[in-house]
Amino acid sequence: MSYLVLARKYRPGAFEEIIGQRHVTRTLQNAIRKGKVHHAFLFTGTRGVGKTTTARVLAKALCCLDSDGPTDTPCGRCEMCRAISAGNAVDINEIDGASNNSVNDIRDLRDNVQYRPQHARFKIYIIDEVHMLSTAAFNALLKTLEEPPEHVKFMFATTESHKIPQTILSRCQRYDFKSVSAVELAEHLRGLLEREGVSVSEGALATIGRLARGSVRDSLSLTDSVIAYAGESVSEEDVRTVLGLADAAVFERIVRALVDRNGPEVFRAVEELADYGHDIRQFGNDFLEYLRDLTLVRSHPAAAERLGRPDTEVRALTELSQKADPSEWIAWFDLMVEGQERIARSEQARYMLELTLAKMLQLGRMRPVDDLLAGLSRLARNLPPESAGTGRTSAPPPGAGTRPARSKAVSETRTTTPAPEFPTDPGPDPEPPIDIRTGKPMPGDPLPEKDRANPPGEGARPPADWEGFVERFKTESRALWSALMTCRPLAIGNGRVRFEYPDTPVAFEQIGSPEGGRRLQEAVGELFGKTLIVEAVRGAAGSVGAPSLAEQDRAEARRLREQAVERGKKDETVTLLREVFEGGKVKVTPLAAAPGAAGSKR
Repeated sequence: MSYLVLARKYRPGAFEEIIGQRHVTRTLQNAIRKGKVHHAFLFTGTRGVGKTTTARVLAKALCCLDSDGPTDTPCGRCEMCRAISAGNAVDINEIDGASNNSVNDIRDLRDNVQYRPQHARFKIYIIDEVHMLSTAAFNALLKTLEEPPEHVKFMFATTESHKIPQTILSRCQRYDFKSVSAVELAEHLRGLLEREGVSVSEGALATIGRLARGSVRDSLSLTDSVIAYAGESVSEEDVRTVLGLADAAVFERIVRALVDRNGPEVFRAVEELADYGHDIRQFGNDFLEYLRDLTLVRSHPAAAERLGRPDTEVRALTELSQKADPSEWIAWFDLMVEGQERIARSEQARYMLELTLAKMLQLGRMRPVDDLLAGLSRLARNLPPESAGTGRTSAPPPGAGTRPARSKAVSETRTTTPAPEFPTDPGPDPEPPIDIRTGKPMPGDPLPEKDRANPPGEGARPPADWEGFVERFKTESRALWSALMTCRPLAIGNGRVRFEYPDTPVAFEQIGSPEGGRRLQEAVGELFGKTLIVEAVRGAAGSVGAPSLAEQDRAEARRLREQAVERGKKDETVTLLREVFEGGKVKVTPLAAAPGAAGSKR
């Protein structure tokens, strides 16, 4: 007699024998007990989880001759049950939807449903891979599916329910089959192998259970291959040898090398895998699963109990997971997910694996995103970094966020105190003229001879600095204030103010023209007194003199900007960002000046 594979030999014949689908079998059994059996069923789920098997068991339950009507516990011994198990029951029609998908096939079915069953209680149509039917075939089935004869039951099985028209789905009672867990598969295989007289290790069962990916049929097919190689005693090493799997020690070896940033060891392990003949694509898939398990265990230690791995592997995973932060495991896992997609498609799978591992080696020590965002926020606000472990900010560096004092001639009174008021009595010893460029008294009267004959009167005393003079105009005349901001001071003292205005249309209109000069003198008279002498001189193109207040502000803003950029380049957060983006260019650009920053008071 020819050998019967395990998947056929141990195919479930009753609802209780179907594993991992209790939610489906219990619902069907209750419907049979209460006499509320639907006329059309849709079983959907991944391959090898029991869709067609459940349809056959349901057919037995509806047609079993050992009872007077449908039963939730078919006997499996009567003529009808045996015929259904053998696949030769006349009234149970199993149709392959992939090869019988035309509208003519459905027309034949529609014509035959009118005839009553010959031996069974119901005429049952089981259509496997029903999603392969053509659109015309589905349309031809609609009316019959909605109102079939009382003796007809439809059972559809599919792995791609999304391809079935909604008009068909709405006429069926749908059951979604789940993938079977690795633990349930291992327990199921243990029972079958005991009946076969084969001893098997726990590690071998766990490995087959994981590789089956939730499919009972796949697990039985893998077991057939392993038994053919190992005979009556199966070990975990036998499973890895037959299926071309790398040992868990290889995964651990590579992961430890990644943690230690030991590149030569990583690539040496890959070379040994290739020399030994391992399937690199399968290795990439298994290594991805290993990284996934490490990530889970590091993020949630209790998850180790549900991995379905042998105890020795679980202990190694738990110990190894502590050697890196959760963020690092997540980043490596993410890189491997991306890399495995390329490994699976590439003709040079080894090169793609090595490229992925090289990226993982280059990944810098990870920091939580919140830390990076907090660092960027501090940098944007021009604050110093937090002291490690204290949560307090350290003292700001010299000059950080502050504006240095001007020269003596340009005092800080404008930004710290109001401009001085003019006393009516100039005093017996009036202040000598001050050279704004040097901040020192001038050696003599800077005014020409004609001005000496016309000294200022007794009614006013000039301000002590050019900045105080200009600031007085800010609230009175914004136009004059803006023009004076661009002027260069020459001398101030003894009731006289002498300055140079730039050779620009705006400055000429506000100061140099006759009308501008008249408005300036009137404004000076209102602010300081009629006796204050103001002399404005047009500057020559390219002339060198004391910087204007606007130029000083621009220079100061430029200095602070450059200072902020330099601090930003050295900031720890920027350094970490360069590591995260694998050496990519990270540009540091200061934000616009915040209120209260240098120059904002003007």
